[in-house]
Amino acid sequence: MSDEAVSVIGRHAASGKQNGLFMVVGSPATHRGNRDIHLEPPPFTFGERLNNITDRNRRVYADMMKGLDDCVGNITEALNRNKMINNSVIVFISDNGASINDSQWHFENHGSNWPLKGEKMSLHEGGVRTVATIWSSEFTNLDLQVQNRLFHISDWFPTLFAAAGGDPNKLVDIDGINHWDSLKSGKNDSPRKELVVDIQAKKNIQAYIKGKWKLIRNYNTSIALSCADKYYGVNLRNSIEYNITEILNSKVEQSLKRNNLDSKKIERLRKEATIAECCIPEEKEKSQANDCHSKYCLYNIDVDPCECNDIAATNSVIVQELASILEEQRKLLVEKASYDLYPEGSPGESNYWEPWLDNEDNQSLESETILIIILSLVICLMIFALVAKNIHHGYEPTPEQ
Repeated sequence: MSDEAVSVIGRHAASGKQNGLFMVVGSPATHRGNRDIHLEPPPFTFGERLNNITDRNRRVYADMMKGLDDCVGNITEALNRNKMINNSVIVFISDNGASINDSQWHFENHGSNWPLKGEKMSLHEGGVRTVATIWSSEFTNLDLQVQNRLFHISDWFPTLFAAAGGDPNKLVDIDGINHWDSLKSGKNDSPRKELVVDIQAKKNIQAYIKGKWKLIRNYNTSIALSCADKYYGVNLRNSIEYNITEILNSKVEQSLKRNNLDSKKIERLRKEATIAECCIPEEKEKSQANDCHSKYCLYNIDVDPCECNDIAATNSVIVQELASILEEQRKLLVEKASYDLYPEGSPGESNYWEPWLDNEDNQSLESETILIIILSLVICLMIFALVAKNIHHGYEPTPEQ
């Protein structure tokens, strides 16, 4: 995927076109896509590039992350080499929290959302609160900074549209909000003040954030997915040395020299981006035992991002307000289609995603489809011939006929 991205950049630069380039690289590097296959590091490293990590699963996962670093480095290097970097906006985002203890599908990847509560599939912060980085030559007058702003995935559309010179006011029927002017100003003030985290009617889970308040109804503890709503992991910070020299010598930093990055800035950014442990063990146990399904739970995520303390009982007005908003939003839901899971669709010996029906199955389906089409045509021709015959003999069928 990295090679293809670099190739696309090179072809675009060589074409001389001035119509812009929009490219999404959705790397599967840190995913585990098959329950029968363990984590897959780059085949030339075998997960051993970071042997200072003692836990093997975490070491292999870190090597996979290193592979993702290499991919991003190759792309930024290609943009720089093709003299496109000065007119680029680079966004690096995640779609959800790590899958740590997947008791249902067994796709756990040994990542960590510590100290947040929940994992992938959960509406708690560990499942939905992710990091993102945006870089642009438009930000050259700004100091490197960490912003703790509310930003929804749908906001990228109008934001990048505006960054490319479009007028976001001309975009209609969208849920996203344009952040571009706010980002360029350097002010940590998000134009988005509230958002629907998710609403799933069949599982009856939903969550809404407004300002510092988060209202949530999580999974029923009787189903397997409720395991996603727990706390996982331990504090491993400072357990190994943080290699600042490797960052400064990375392809990304060498391509984005204008950052004027140094060790002090790196340490400052790390500190500003760090969420400290917010729950003591007793609070975690109490939070996990709390019923947030048959009743709503409310958290002040500004001061309690780890969702330790449910304060719904002492803030009934806030609960009522956010619950009313959720009920109105729920009326707009489009019914989700039911689907079946096909384990044979997962990557097998081929090690990549592909159609999972073999040739015989495909031929069988094609034959059945062709037969249905032929029969339909025959029936239509018979009806047409019958009607034509009746009309020829002056017969007009009654409505009932």
